[in-house]
Amino acid sequence: MTTAHAYLQETKAVNLISLEGEHLFSSDVLYHHGGTLIAGRDNQVLFGGLIARMSEGLDSIEWAKKLSIDQTIVHPLRMRRLPNGNVLVALQDYAAGGNFLSGNILLQEWTRQGNVVWSRRYGTFLSERPLDVLLTRDGKILVTAETGYQNGNAILLMLLDAQGNLLRHKLFHRGFYNYALASCEAGDRFAFTGNVYFNQKNSAFVLVTDRDLNFVNAALLEDKQLQVNGLSLYWDSARAEIVTYAEHGSGFTVCARFDTSLTSLGTHEFATGRITYPMRLQQQQFVFDDQQKILYKSIGNALSATGLFSDMGDLRHLDVDPAAGRLYALGFRQHPQTLLENLVIGQFPLEAIQGNCGLVNYSKDHSGSSTLRFVPYQFYTDSIALYTAVPSDLKIQDVNLVMMEQCRETISNTDDGEGRGPLKIFPNPTSDVLVFEGAIPGHAWIILGTDGRVRISGTWHGARGRIDLSSLHAGIYFLQSGKNHLSLIIM
Repeated sequence: MTTAHAYLQETKAVNLISLEGEHLFSSDVLYHHGGTLIAGRDNQVLFGGLIARMSEGLDSIEWAKKLSIDQTIVHPLRMRRLPNGNVLVALQDYAAGGNFLSGNILLQEWTRQGNVVWSRRYGTFLSERPLDVLLTRDGKILVTAETGYQNGNAILLMLLDAQGNLLRHKLFHRGFYNYALASCEAGDRFAFTGNVYFNQKNSAFVLVTDRDLNFVNAALLEDKQLQVNGLSLYWDSARAEIVTYAEHGSGFTVCARFDTSLTSLGTHEFATGRITYPMRLQQQQFVFDDQQKILYKSIGNALSATGLFSDMGDLRHLDVDPAAGRLYALGFRQHPQTLLENLVIGQFPLEAIQGNCGLVNYSKDHSGSSTLRFVPYQFYTDSIALYTAVPSDLKIQDVNLVMMEQCRETISNTDDGEGRGPLKIFPNPTSDVLVFEGAIPGHAWIILGTDGRVRISGTWHGARGRIDLSSLHAGIYFLQSGKNHLSLIIM
């Protein structure tokens, strides 16, 4: 095999490695025992798979090996840290010869030294879109994938033991047409979400099974014509709720909450600007403290304009190691000479992202628990969105405030001559008072809680204003202004 040394190159940026290739969007990054693992499609080896271990400082390649059999197309790929210190690599591949109906799921356990402990391949007649892997709390492996079935697509669920032996599997066929899949443990059950083509509409579904993968219930997220580019699913243990986010192409995100029987607990829609790719932390969302998880990050193609990740290009994956105090990032950017997409690996000390840097907010709450919050910034529409779960007793003054602006029906991109341009809201970490400037004369506004109850209401007329937030409890709130549907998220 051609080693990665031939085309893994240092860039001028500090602590960045660039990997040339045309189709590296199947890649993943993972911090592991003092080094960084990268893996993904390798166009230099006839679309085979590549896995490589970088040194602690990303300044050298310790080893690089072939990940899959010859002449296979690797897409997509996930890596997970195992309790025994090794790494689980899961991917879809296709047998040599280009028959796209001969797909497989390949699972391999890799050691720190680059040795394969075991390898399992499962013939599944896969297409090439989604794959998700969950390590359950009782030591099993849950794989969620799309598979061809009866001239259509179906969701395949596979429950495996720690050595990859198949314990049971289930197919759920309802005309699925999946761009994204996600799974989580929901109490004593499993929950799944994905895109579904149903009643001539693209929508998103939520599916709940018991721990033996027996069907419990399923639901659609409204009946919206969702062009789902990103899906996120998590279990809010503090509230015993399943929470899912689904993005649709008009620049809005639907957030829906359910109990474990999929009884709806509320659905909210809010603007996030144009969103392209889902982003989720390793190990099925990283857990910092008492199951309070960082859930989701959605990004566009213009993140290179941001400060901290300015060299990362189109940011795709993040991994965090709290013991090492580092954040690891994987992105793509175009090589100026070859015009090929480069895979870019970066590492950052968590201290460098203390406070709100426009993308990542890392802080400690009043109890000393570490929390990492993602704040995706959409330069297309100047929108900011914040998704996270917080402890129910977290006080409002312990976190920052973020405003999402410029929604589906744009307010105004220019000053109207009286100082009333687009509404801008600024975080104020030292006060419970939210300061905004820019206004829509005569428009009323309300702040709604996730339970639909009005928390604060009022009107604005001038170019500047203040909203006293001292009466708000921690939670997600929505600021709405008539049909313009401005959205404010307060954590």
